Amino acid sequence: MTPERWQEVRKVLDSVLELPLEQRTGYLDRSCSEDPTLRREVESLISSYDKAGSFLESPVQKSTGGEASSGARDDSWVGRCVGAWKVMDKLGEGGMGVVYKAEDTKLSRHVALKFLREDLAKDRQALDRFRREARAASALNHPNICTIHEVDECEGRPFIAMELIEGQTLRTISAGPLPWSKTAELGVQIVKALAAAHAAGIVHRDIKPENLMVRSDGYVKVLDFGLARLVHRLGDSTSGGLGSSAKPNTDSGTLLGTVGYMSPEQVRGEELRSASDIFSLGVVLYEMATGQHPFRSESPVATLHAILSRPPLAPSRINLEVPPQAESLILRMLEKDARLRPSAAAVEQALGSVLGGVTRTIAPPSKRHTVGREKERAELLAAFEEVAGGRGLLVCVSGEPGIGKTTLVEDFLGDLQTGGWSFSVAKGRCSERLAGAEAYLPFLEALESLPRSGVDPAL
Repeated sequence: MTPERWQEVRKVLDSVLELPLEQRTGYLDRSCSEDPTLRREVESLISSYDKAGSFLESPVQKSTGGEASSGARDDSWVGRCVGAWKVMDKLGEGGMGVVYKAEDTKLSRHVALKFLREDLAKDRQALDRFRREARAASALNHPNICTIHEVDECEGRPFIAMELIEGQTLRTISAGPLPWSKTAELGVQIVKALAAAHAAGIVHRDIKPENLMVRSDGYVKVLDFGLARLVHRLGDSTSGGLGSSAKPNTDSGTLLGTVGYMSPEQVRGEELRSASDIFSLGVVLYEMATGQHPFRSESPVATLHAILSRPPLAPSRINLEVPPQAESLILRMLEKDARLRPSAAAVEQALGSVLGGVTRTIAPPSKRHTVGREKERAELLAAFEEVAGGRGLLVCVSGEPGIGKTTLVEDFLGDLQTGGWSFSVAKGRCSERLAGAEAYLPFLEALESLPRSGVDPAL
């Protein structure tokens, strides 16, 4: 889609979304009467915004009064036997289905039963998605992918019996930035599941925090293969570009996925390969590392435009604790060109390497003796004591590269730690690229880091 075409689509879409549902068809009839392709593109975007939601979006959370109801009959399953399963409790529901906790009367284990909603049981598209999920998930045997036990039907209602995962969605536990070690620990598990799926020729197409469950022991499970599709593999099955795709499950140009986690090629309605999942996971890792969405915008339309055209802000500009190697990896995963993204196997290796290489920026408290710097260290300590006494003071440590400025500062901070002083450190990263007009950015980054550390910058 060209930028000019996108602006045309966006103009119509913005107008449609402002209208009540009953007025949208008439508006499209008038505005797209001479361009049926434009209408299909707009309707595809509208469908994406209004899509029903994930069949497995709330697999183990108790339903509440605020949830949408899918009919009294769904609650009536509780207490009944469905084959070898005795339904115990309703756990939740989404746009496509209702989820129950059940007991396997033969093996005495608890499982999750996921029923297709009654009003969708005769909908061909919903049935296709349901069967696609069952086929895709059952074809995968991996500890980080939810296990399928059985696919069956009861009283005309298809259901999947699958592993019951007691835990929380990643969305619930990552409301703000996570420590990088935790981000890498969870990310490694997610990408291992994707590597297994891609090796089997399966693209998930809907990687997002709601489809990632974290158990209480920290184990991650990837859910909802309802949008997954099989692709033909040519050459290396784990590469970022799998071979030519099988016949699409949907018409060309139709959007499937979740706005905000779509890859650029997904937004354009193109056929997808494994690199699309890598982009979506890159968005998830970015959120985990920074607490912000890389393409955060004022509307869904603007978000899609940002995914297509706007480069993400470097994660370290938001969270200084993100290691440089991790930042490089995430930005590579978010490349607009799918060919430039790493494979799942490469991401797994990189995350493991970064996780194993996390180091402290400041030396641990220990008495160090740097020869020939006693005078400078004494001057720094005297300046600190003046500040501790209430006087504002700025001290700059300057000099030629390689003479030990960083070591001097680390030694000074070590002196403060061993001396029992209480202090906070604000960090801004320097780079040769900042030698021009942006040389002030490290100072801004340092000031921005203070509120995140709980320090009032006014102090």
